[in-house]
Amino acid sequence: MHSKELFVYLKKSFVTGAAKNFAVILSTLIFLPLTIQKIGLEVYGLVVMPLIFGGVIAFADFGVSKSVTFLIAGRSDDGEIGEVITSGAFVNGIVISLLAIAAWILIVLKVPIFGESLNIEDSLRSHVIIVGFSILVVMLINNLFAAILEAFFLQHYINMGFAISSVAVNTFIYGASLVTDSVPVLMISPLFAFILMTIYYLYIITSRTAAALGRASYMETLKLATLSLDFFKISAVNTLVLPANKFLLVYLSGSTGALAVLDISMKIAMMSSAMLNTLSQPLFAVFSNNSLGRDQIGKYAICVTTILFSAYLVGVAIYFSVGAKIVSYLDRENASVLFDMSIALMIGLGLHACSEPCFRAMLGVGDLGVALRLKLLTPILNILILAVMLSDQTLASIVYSYAAAVFLAGVFIILYFAIFFERRMNRSL
Repeated sequence: MHSKELFVYLKKSFVTGAAKNFAVILSTLIFLPLTIQKIGLEVYGLVVMPLIFGGVIAFADFGVSKSVTFLIAGRSDDGEIGEVITSGAFVNGIVISLLAIAAWILIVLKVPIFGESLNIEDSLRSHVIIVGFSILVVMLINNLFAAILEAFFLQHYINMGFAISSVAVNTFIYGASLVTDSVPVLMISPLFAFILMTIYYLYIITSRTAAALGRASYMETLKLATLSLDFFKISAVNTLVLPANKFLLVYLSGSTGALAVLDISMKIAMMSSAMLNTLSQPLFAVFSNNSLGRDQIGKYAICVTTILFSAYLVGVAIYFSVGAKIVSYLDRENASVLFDMSIALMIGLGLHACSEPCFRAMLGVGDLGVALRLKLLTPILNILILAVMLSDQTLASIVYSYAAAVFLAGVFIILYFAIFFERRMNRSL
């Protein structure tokens, strides 16, 4: 992919990604306050509990989606691409079967996965597990579909799919709250949003690509599974930290209200980081393509990181000026706490988003060992900082330690990549 083609691709991805984020922001600002007003903060915390399972998607994905993108991006033969897709679907099927067994064990043994402090009936706890497992299965399928689209440089369609599901989650929960106050029914509503995303992705794949299931290949499946293990280690570390913090919050506090505050703060912060990620998300497929040299990949990564950092500073400054009004609109009663926590998370997650081009460059050239060690910084720092900060203010301790950990990890990633790239350039002179 030449510089001009890359610019066009990134421009298209950025425009659709920005549109996606604006749609998510708008739907959140409209429907979240209405939903909380209708069902209350405590009930909202219960309703979003199954979505915690979706947060462990990288763990359940087993690195399959990244492997599918990596293997397809460097190929042009339809038969070979079909073998990769079939192998990915087969591995996903095994993972789903194992997850079903795990969910069944949790229900039968009545394992208190949310801790003893959370006072809910066994039937409702089982319902949370069933709905959460269902959401996780649908998200696994969506991840595989998104990986195929990314390999074909169709990131803009992935962005549109995320916009559909994100807006649908907000509207479906609110819509359900208008017709029922049943918590189990309200919990199911986000599931239909992710199913809608599945239908959309399937339509795009069949109408915009030549991708299809191919013949089963033992060697291809073995190759994908081996590569997936490396990506799995990285993805698991990358995305399990936040769900782990949510579980810890519920376990220690037993408060769904505290979980709701964390969820709202994360929504606000992730809107900002998602805007930054619109430029870095398409880069993995680009960097996985064999037509780019390592030095060229390094230049692209540093360039995009610089652009993102500039946008990051502007975004934080804007939110610092108007954020208090935004959170007051969302939840006046908890406005002060929401602002403090959302600005801390925005600073941490935003800086980490700036490091993504560098990180994706390392993935694209196959430096998976280095990438894993750098990603391990987040949970290690999170644990160390939390151990120092943990107090009676459980929510504040968890939020600020997580924000600090992702911030520092992002700084380390950028510095390591810049120094590593500089050394390689010096050796090549």
